[in-house]
Order: sequence, then structure tokens, then C-alpha cells
Amino acid sequence: MKSADLLGEIPIPKLLKKLSIPAITAMLVNAIYNIVDTFFVGLLGDSGAIGAVTISFPLFFIVAAIGQTFGIGGGAYISRLLGEGRERYAEKVLVVATVTSIIIGIILSFTGTVFLEDIVRALGASPTIMAHGTNYMKYIVIGAPFAITGMALNNFIRAEGSTRYSMIAIILGVSINMALDPLFMFVFKMGVAGAAVATLISQIFSTVFLFNYYWSCKGKLVFSLWNFYINREIYSKILKVGLPSFIRQCLGGVALAFINGACSPYGDEAVAAFGIVCRMLSLGTFVLFGIAQAFQPIVAYNFGARNYHRVREALFYTIKIANLFSLGLSVLFISFARPILEVFSTDPGVVGIGVKILKGVMIVFAANSFQIIITTLFQALGRAREAFILSISRQGIFLAPCIIILPRLLGFYGVIYSQVVADLLALIFTGVIFWKAKGNLNREEKSQIVRA
Repeated sequence: MKSADLLGEIPIPKLLKKLSIPAITAMLVNAIYNIVDTFFVGLLGDSGAIGAVTISFPLFFIVAAIGQTFGIGGGAYISRLLGEGRERYAEKVLVVATVTSIIIGIILSFTGTVFLEDIVRALGASPTIMAHGTNYMKYIVIGAPFAITGMALNNFIRAEGSTRYSMIAIILGVSINMALDPLFMFVFKMGVAGAAVATLISQIFSTVFLFNYYWSCKGKLVFSLWNFYINREIYSKILKVGLPSFIRQCLGGVALAFINGACSPYGDEAVAAFGIVCRMLSLGTFVLFGIAQAFQPIVAYNFGARNYHRVREALFYTIKIANLFSLGLSVLFISFARPILEVFSTDPGVVGIGVKILKGVMIVFAANSFQIIITTLFQALGRAREAFILSISRQGIFLAPCIIILPRLLGFYGVIYSQVVADLLALIFTGVIFWKAKGNLNREEKSQIVRA
């Protein structure tokens, strides 16, 4: 029996565990992907080099935004089509989304290369960070087609329920990156640019490995370029669900650029400290995304198959698991903030600032789990309006204004607590949206029982 068929049959707790373990492993490895560069760059003993990696975060967000637009939008659509038994049309969606991802990645790479210095400057680079930032980011923009396509393919493979293969692909990429980082940085003496070259090479290998899933016919769907054509319906369905992710990621990048700008008056140490904390937070956030990615195909498939009781069971079980994880991680990071920061920097100034930031933002970290799961629910159901509103709520509606206002009132602590306030407001907002929308699912479930 194919993986997709199991989405409608295995008990929810067992199914979520089956899908989430490889998904979480993949996302944790992906988080390590981000942390590896910071760790090795930290060994250079130059806060300007760490700052270069920090200011590149918004660029990573933009690349991820495009990859997730087609990955999440296409993946949710593919899962629903498989639930409806429309495999041949799902193959068309697969090819259209993949080829479009490649084309957009090439366009982004060309544009980023031409306007590289302007981009680095706009992201908040100080004069001491500018040279490092340019050397680092030029290889990141070259790798955009591979990064975007790899993210999309990972989602498509998971949409079939084949999370193990996507996990292996990510582990492969990270392993190559970890092996090449010290080689290019210290042996070839490329410094911070060597970290970017290692990332580029690892992305190429990972993307080729993901394509091999379809070339070797390991899944339920067949990848054939004959299925590529401009189809308004396919693009509409993909973008309807994927655009909220695009906007959320882009707003996240804009928010980080604002944070970098807000930190700049307090020196390169503040910028570097925020960068390290962001990498640490990615460990927790990526686990939540892993849980959400396991949750999405379960909901999308069963919604397409009209198994509404399984949709509701999956929702509440997933929320419980995500909240327990978030609370546990918050306690861990708050309790051991200083030892954690000292792994990434020996600079007392960076560590001291980082401890304050990490303890501050972890106070309400658990709020993220609820918003991520509820947003994923609406994406899986094809409810674009609710998904869109929730996607822009934290970074767009709440965080950006907080970053502008609070530092003027509280100084550097305003930069820290702008994220705390935004998380609390987003939690309340998500709860209100979910409360209003959940009645629809209950009514659909009751109507199914009546028809039966």
C-alpha cells in the first residue's frame, strides 16, 4: 500500500508520530543547517563576520518564501487530489509547480547578483559588515534556484506521505555542508565566503537527490515534463494556499531587517547577538514546522476524503503535542541561556547581550506553536482567507509596529520586548479567528453523519 493511502487509515496518534519523526528530524537538521554556518563563522573571532551571516537572514527568508509558496501550496493541493483519487491531475500539479520554482529561482539569482551591494546595504549592513556581507551573500543568491526547488520538492514528497525520503535529503545536504564548511573557510582560507560556498554545494547535492525520488519512480506520482503547461486553475489553487506562506516569510524577512536596523545603533555586538539567538530559536521553530508538516497531509488528505472526524482529531492532538514541546524548550533555554550562547561566541559583550535577548523572547515562545498549527490547518483545508490573515498577523500587523515604537520608548529592551508583545497579540488574534472558523468544520462533520 502506498504512503498516501495510509493517511486515511492509520490511527491519528500513530500516524502523526510516523510522519512527524522524520519531518521533525528533517527540520532539526535544517535548523542545524543554519546554525552550522554561525558556529564556524564564530570561530573566526570576528563580530563583523557573524554580523554578515545575521544580516543575510532576510535574504534566506525571501528564498524560503518562494520555495514554500509552491511547496506548501502545491503540496496541500496534491494531498487533496490524492485523497479524491485524482492521481493523474496531481502529477500535472507536481510538474507545473516544480518547473515554475526553477524559473523563478533563476530570475531571483540573476537579479540578486546584479543588485547585490544595494541589497546588502538595504539589509542593514554597517561599514564594518559590508565587505563580509557581500562576500557571503553573493554565493547565497547564486544558489537560489537550488534552494527554492529543493524546498518545493521536499513538500511534494511529504504530500505523498514519504517523509523519510525528504528527511534523508535534508540530512545529506547538512552533512555535506558540515564537512565542507571548515574545508573552505580554514583550509582554503575563504573566511565567511567559504561558509556560503559550502552551503551552495550542499544545496545542489540535496536538490539532485530529491529529483531522484521521481526519476527512480519511488513514489505514487510520475514526474514528466510533458505535463508542464500554463494552467490558470493549477496556479490559482497553488497560490491560494501558498501565498499566505510567501507573505508570512517575506514579512519575517522585513521584520528581521527592521530588527537589524534597530540593533545597529547598539553596535555590531548587538547585531551578532540577535543573529545567534535567531539561529537558536530556529531549533524550536523548525521542530514546530516539522510537526505542522506532518499534520498538513493528514488534514488535507482526510478533508479531501471527507473524513472530518479525523481532521478534528488530528487538530487537537497536534496542538497538544506542539504546546508541550514549546513549553519544555522555553524552560530549557531560559535555564541555560548563558552556556548556550557561549557555544557560538567567546565575546563577552555578544554573550551578555544574547542572554538578555534569549530569555526575553522565550517567555512567550509557546504562543508560536498554536499559531503555526492553526495556520497550517487553514492551508491544508484550502481556506486561503483565514490562512492569509494569520500569516500576516505576527510580522505584518503586530511585529513591525512594535519594532518601530517600543525601541523609542524602552531603548534596546524595546527591541527585545517588541517580539514578546507581538507574540502575545498574535496568540489572541489567532484564537479569535480559530474560534469563529471551527464551527464550520463541526457543521460539515454533522452533515456527513446525517447523510450517512
